[in-house]
Amino acid sequence: MILQDFYTILQSAIGKMVQLSHTLSEKEWNEIFGLAKKQALVGIMFEGIERLPQEQWPPRNVVLQWTMMVGKRPKTDLVI
Repeated sequence: MILQDFYTILQSAIGKMVQLSHTLSEKEWNEIFGLAKKQALVGIMFEGIERLPQEQWPPRNVVLQWTMMVGKRPKTDLVI
């Protein structure tokens, strides 16, 4: 299931309008982050996250982890 979620976010990054099929847990987001690092796709995947509906974004601490890795601010303010 994690790979399917990974590919869904990757599709979002390339401009396809998608939504995740379910709400991901913090653990699942961290697994996706690990896959993105392993594949050198952290920045691209972050773009995909930014294009998801905000209610499907990862928890704030996960967003901050991704943001620090890519060295930029999210395009929208995440309110939790």
